[in-house]
Amino acid sequence: MKKIIALTVDEDFHTLEVKKHLEKMGSRLISLKREMYGKDWIFTVLNGGKNNEIVLETKREVIPINKIGTIWNRRDFSYLAKEGKDPKTKYINTQKTIHVHGLIRYLGKIIPSMNDMEANWLANTKLYQAYVAKKVGLLIPETFQGSSPKLADKFLKDNRGEICIKPLEAVDVQIPEKDTVLKHYTSKFKRRPLKELSSLKLCPVILQTFVDKDYEIRATVVGNKVYAASIDTSNASKDAKVDWRHYDWANTPYYKIQLPKPISKKLIQMNKKLGLVYGAYDLIKSKNGKYYFLEVNPLGQWLWVEDLTGLQISKGIAEWLYKKSSKR
Repeated sequence: MKKIIALTVDEDFHTLEVKKHLEKMGSRLISLKREMYGKDWIFTVLNGGKNNEIVLETKREVIPINKIGTIWNRRDFSYLAKEGKDPKTKYINTQKTIHVHGLIRYLGKIIPSMNDMEANWLANTKLYQAYVAKKVGLLIPETFQGSSPKLADKFLKDNRGEICIKPLEAVDVQIPEKDTVLKHYTSKFKRRPLKELSSLKLCPVILQTFVDKDYEIRATVVGNKVYAASIDTSNASKDAKVDWRHYDWANTPYYKIQLPKPISKKLIQMNKKLGLVYGAYDLIKSKNGKYYFLEVNPLGQWLWVEDLTGLQISKGIAEWLYKKSSKR
């Protein structure tokens, strides 16, 4: 059987869990940790003339690309380029990133991948997510995204109900001198007059109509399968009721659920249109029974949902990698 490789990071328990399932199937997952490029593994390209070959070398073996059955882009290699304090280290890490990124992008066109690197990048764009969600028939809340105070003011006047505010992407802000990390979660937005919206010119945000929810949903799509869990924040803390990622574990139970077939079908359809195999979807079931799409993370975590509900997501990922590799 051909090899299965995963582009991952050190101490990623999600990768280890999938690796266990693959071993039970009689296959081995080769983990390529981005921190260990040049130490535990390297890629080499031989091109031009009679040579046209890509070779993966690890401490254990030398693997021609034609011996690789599937690729799992578990983590984005580009983060390596941001590491290193001195210019020399940053230069080296940038060259590594360019080299590996180019190879993985190319290999994603000829080898079954979860997910294709370019698909990951495009699917991370919330604007494109919303566009595809509407295309497949999913509902999304009324949304403003951008920096215009005037258009934000109009959006607020057109939508008189409660409004929430969220960042374009979840980014942690580290403050070393205070040994702390700041996070911007979804929160209720306090309405303000036009003159107080001028700060939007400096930092774009997302404003969205607040959906009165029955519960939130994490739906993990793997190929043609949907693994759904409800997140009941009705008895959680005030902040967690708005955004479950505030983690009031004691008062936020998780349950394995079966989504209505039309919703599952639309999620699978959306995943395919985004070019994804794996996608972690956040949804809301409103008090009136409607399902609203919020966002999808093509590199989202799932092990916590699996531990809390018993959903076999890791096994589903392993099965996809194994089956695709077996067919090559």
